[in-house]
Amino acid sequence: MTNRVGDMADSSAGPEGDSVGSPGSAAKWIAVDLPRIVRLPERLRLLWPVEMRPRPAPDASGRSTHTGPSTGTEPSTEAGRSTGTGSSTEAAPASGTAPATGAVPASVCGGRQAAELQSPVNLLSTPPDPQQKRGPDVLTAWLTGFAAEFGRADARLTIVISSGAAVVHLECAVREATALSILVLRGAEFEQMAAFQLLRRLRTDELASTVEDLAGLIEADCVLTLTSVHVGGSAQMEFLLRRGGRWMRSRLRRDSAGIRADGEVEAGDHAVRALLASVLAGLLLISARAGT
Repeated sequence: MTNRVGDMADSSAGPEGDSVGSPGSAAKWIAVDLPRIVRLPERLRLLWPVEMRPRPAPDASGRSTHTGPSTGTEPSTEAGRSTGTGSSTEAAPASGTAPATGAVPASVCGGRQAAELQSPVNLLSTPPDPQQKRGPDVLTAWLTGFAAEFGRADARLTIVISSGAAVVHLECAVREATALSILVLRGAEFEQMAAFQLLRRLRTDELASTVEDLAGLIEADCVLTLTSVHVGGSAQMEFLLRRGGRWMRSRLRRDSAGIRADGEVEAGDHAVRALLASVLAGLLLISARAGT
């Protein structure tokens, strides 16, 4: 896997840089270390997707470290947490901007340029150094804004692509034409990303192609599960199966025993993109009708 991937996150994104671009291009994902997420004020940390939420636990020195998914009941470790909505660190990130410093250490990028990338979506080719200073003031302020905006979504999308040994997990908060996205990569082939989550602001019209590219990070047969929930009460779950490089959909049959799977049908080369586009169109239509 590592020989076909390069830099997914980059430190070159600045406050004037547009974070919207072609899916998977360098400098579009912001790598955030898990301890930094743990240190968010509790009211913001609880807005984080439950399955992605790290929880603090004391290490040998008594300092907090991440240990995995949180129950959402642990006390906040943030010192001097701010109150109210007027704090500069609580403001939502300005339209698609990313912090100028601290996005990811320069060593992570290994000096490689986007033109050298072997894949449209890439992991970090060099394991990040969690101990390296990464502009805590700028990045933490950006992260708090991201978390606050994540909690104001009209709809949530959960996309999990799993081969059993590797998992690509994407959570999206959709509002109008924006999809705030949090990406977690699990499995031995993604071990270098175990201490990081990747954040990105996407346009809804590029989310489908981005997920299609992310599916390419897993080379083995896999299952894609998509769950969508709208604040208006609409919910949906869809599945795709990739076997031998071909995407399939289960054919469902209703009988006296209920609904059951009855074989599979080919879904086409662009099944992932088509599925995401269809689900997103439905969610945006619900929002438009509700006037949200």
